[in-house]
Amino acid sequence: MITLKDLVSRKNHCYKLSIPGYTSTTSRSLSILSPLGSELIGRKVGDEIHIKENGKLYWFRIISVKNKRY
Repeated sequence: MITLKDLVSRKNHCYKLSIPGYTSTTSRSLSILSPLGSELIGRKVGDEIHIKENGKLYWFRIISVKNKRY
């Protein structure tokens, strides 16, 4: 699980990174090939991410990363 803080709205958002075909809107999955998912690869806690999607700019800070093992 990755927790991001939206630096504009100041809200936290939690996502689970998934490979394409295994994402689900009900579980807050995020494809690693999506604009936000691909920006998260190789990042660490405290990094800021700026992405532009559909003409809108989004700014996030990585708050936490937790690895869930099965």
